[in-house]
Amino acid sequence: MTSTIDFWMITWVNHNCRVSKRMSSYLSEEFINELNCVIFNKEDQKVIVRNLIEGIRRYHILTVAFNVLPDHVHMLIALERDKDLSVVIGNLKGYSSTRFRKLSGFKGKIWAQKFNRRLIKDDRHLNLATAYIQNNHYKHLGRWGKNMLCAFDPDVRDMIDKACMGPREIILKGTMSVSKTEEERR
Repeated sequence: MTSTIDFWMITWVNHNCRVSKRMSSYLSEEFINELNCVIFNKEDQKVIVRNLIEGIRRYHILTVAFNVLPDHVHMLIALERDKDLSVVIGNLKGYSSTRFRKLSGFKGKIWAQKFNRRLIKDDRHLNLATAYIQNNHYKHLGRWGKNMLCAFDPDVRDMIDKACMGPREIILKGTMSVSKTEEERR
């Protein structure tokens, strides 16, 4: 049996860390600055990485790449078309936040409710998204500094790399095929 999969680039932010452009026009700068954004230090990020890896295994999420930063997470996953992306990401966020609170003693919300999703259109887009996620900590180096980013730690990179699969490996893993364009869906 062949089922078609889609690759998705997913981003979600920590609780109270980002306000949309639309909402920022309605809210005062003072209010936005007092949101009490959840920021993960380097050790917190390592815990989140381990929790995400546990969740990836628990929910059998085929993962190409992911990166955890102080205020957001990026992932590139493959999902069979008949699976609900919102349920999969909701399960992963719920599992990782519950584990984080249990291990750290943190009280309160960890993640923002929503997440951003982008359907990967073709091999070029897949390669760009993979590189973007794998190297996203370099983009934020000036903002956070190397000591605040766990992705520079070789042990963390190794854990992430071991939890991820190459896109072709995902396609070959099962009897899955991937469509290249929207036209193939019609």
